[in-house]
Amino acid sequence: MLHLCSMLRPFIGLFLISFLLEVPQQDQQKQSSPVPAEDTPASIGLVLDNSGSMNSKRDSAAATLCELAKASSPQNEFFVVNFNDNAYMDLNFTSNSKSVCEALGRMDVFGGTALNDAVLASADHLVKGSKYKKRAIILVTHGIDNKSHRSVKEMLKELHEPGMPAVYCIGLLDPHKVSKARSVLDLLAQETGGMALYPENEEQLNEVAQQIAQEIRKR
Repeated sequence: MLHLCSMLRPFIGLFLISFLLEVPQQDQQKQSSPVPAEDTPASIGLVLDNSGSMNSKRDSAAATLCELAKASSPQNEFFVVNFNDNAYMDLNFTSNSKSVCEALGRMDVFGGTALNDAVLASADHLVKGSKYKKRAIILVTHGIDNKSHRSVKEMLKELHEPGMPAVYCIGLLDPHKVSKARSVLDLLAQETGGMALYPENEEQLNEVAQQIAQEIRKR
């Protein structure tokens, strides 16, 4: 498994040790009501493409993910991975939306696109460090991988392992490369139980982000 790279800025403890907290035993005669799916908190990785081809799209993508985090349940936890040639952990698990927004704006746009590696590293981080069983990745990308060490086939095989997250793809695609990009993102969403959406402008970008947020709530 590829670890998230820290070439640009160091961070400590990518894979944190989880501590189990003892919960007092409840009265056996009391039956708790089931929690509706939409009220179940989630652990969510925000994975943002920072490659050179995102130059005109990155700011609006970061702003949309920021607003999504602000509108999210206060119990949800997020981490932020920015990627280009490599994947960088810019924020570990937190429920602080201000910190999420700051992390989303922390990286300059340049280089290639290691999409497969970024998704796999983020999924592994969710499995090993998340607080909640409801897990998701929200990936925003132009859609063409040209730098990963892992293939699409390898990525999908690992994402079928138990506990892996659903991947929700927002494709901000080059009109000349739509077919190739969509085929990978559609497959990634389909194989993990997520969804893939392709906004054509900033207004649609905000709409699809909210749609994904609602889908995650209902899982």
